[in-house]
Amino acid sequence: MISSEYSKEMVLGIFCHKAELDGMKKGIPAKLLIDDQTLLFANSTIAGFKDAVLSQALPEKTIYIIQECIRANNLKTYSDPSEELKYMSVFSQLGLLGDENSLVSMLDFIKTFFFDGLMVPESAFRIRTSSSIKWNRLIENEFSSACFELNSRDESYYNWSYGVAGLSGVGTTIAIYNDINDEFQDIGNIIQLNLNKETVGFEFGFGLETLLARLNYFDSPFEYTISEMGGDHSLIPNNRKLLDSLMVSVYLLHLGVCEGRSKRSSVLRGALNSLMYQCIINAVSLNSILNITKRYLSTRELQNLHNTDFVSGLSRAYDRVYEKYKKLVDYIRYSKRHNKSSDSIFKYGTKKLALPVWFITESISRQDLSL
Repeated sequence: MISSEYSKEMVLGIFCHKAELDGMKKGIPAKLLIDDQTLLFANSTIAGFKDAVLSQALPEKTIYIIQECIRANNLKTYSDPSEELKYMSVFSQLGLLGDENSLVSMLDFIKTFFFDGLMVPESAFRIRTSSSIKWNRLIENEFSSACFELNSRDESYYNWSYGVAGLSGVGTTIAIYNDINDEFQDIGNIIQLNLNKETVGFEFGFGLETLLARLNYFDSPFEYTISEMGGDHSLIPNNRKLLDSLMVSVYLLHLGVCEGRSKRSSVLRGALNSLMYQCIINAVSLNSILNITKRYLSTRELQNLHNTDFVSGLSRAYDRVYEKYKKLVDYIRYSKRHNKSSDSIFKYGTKKLALPVWFITESISRQDLSL
């Protein structure tokens, strides 16, 4: 069992101190609105160093990186009521990046960081690997057999792609035991970087909020993030899709992304719409959202709530979706009076109002209709 209470400052301090003791220099993180045409946003520690990887010019001495990340993968699941989110779209990733000879020193860092720095017992630590990975013996040299989990996942679990022809990754996943859930939960990866099948480097990375959630026995990084916010936590909805879409929306508005035709604008629009759908269905007012936003931003050191454009962006989205909701409710009531089928409601909601099916279903349920 992991007995300590861990804070963000503590984990950051231990990570940076250990890296500097090992003589590592801090790598410059990429801008969130990255210039890389293959990415919408910086989404991992390697994001700002892809050119160095592709030109096989990674530094001989491993560097450490603290990278703010945004990933848009969750947008695909916002409209699927059956799928729960496990990871946040907005997070901090900590990691190491080194050349093709860096793996041994990287493994030593990982061992010292977790066992000596964070005091994680070996019994609560796993490295999930595949028999196809050629450097398993190096892992075995550093870690006891109790830490080794072989072939427990499908082979695709051990492979990565980077959106660039010829660049791929193969590697292991680190997991931490969570007493509350009685299971080992993934927190990060050690990846061999291959360019045209030739090894050009290694990277180690983990999500800071995910690690803190595991260490402090939260179900997910979302619950950990709620615990970070000041004030009465009962006033914050424990709704992962609401929180995730809020995080994406406020970050992109903070970064100056506007609603429009670009791909980044499309992500903003999708996040804003999802946020407002969740607010309406869960009876969360706009004022509550603005208050939660202020509390969330204070944990990210992005206190920008007094920016008029920022507040108006959330307000416009709420008004737009709420207006559609009122039209939908009117049509539901009209359909009840005239004995119309539920199919007509779904057709009106999807075709005329461009609302997702799950939102229409929930709206019908809220009106207590059996159509």
